[in-house]
Amino acid sequence: MRTPPAPPAPVEVEAAEVLDAPALPAGEEGAGAEAADPQRENNDLTNGMLEKIGNDETVVFLNINDAFLTEDGVLTKEVMPDLLHPEAAGYKIWAEAMEPTLAKLLGE
Repeated sequence: MRTPPAPPAPVEVEAAEVLDAPALPAGEEGAGAEAADPQRENNDLTNGMLEKIGNDETVVFLNINDAFLTEDGVLTKEVMPDLLHPEAAGYKIWAEAMEPTLAKLLGE
């Protein structure tokens, strides 16, 4: 398994912004359904580095990967048919997982 590159240095910003850009490096076959899949392990390493960029003030890191998984840690094709891109059910999970954090950021 390759070690992912180091994340870029944090950048100072004037105001908090919400950026919903998942960083899920994966090949054409997706991330792998099982927790022990090497690509999923690589994704976990990458997310661990990205988490360090978050400061909860101007950059909020929200790892919602577990929301897409079954209780035993499997990513099903009902949620992501190609194990990379969400289906309607996956987008619903994504929205529900982000909603509490977005509401808090928006002061709702």
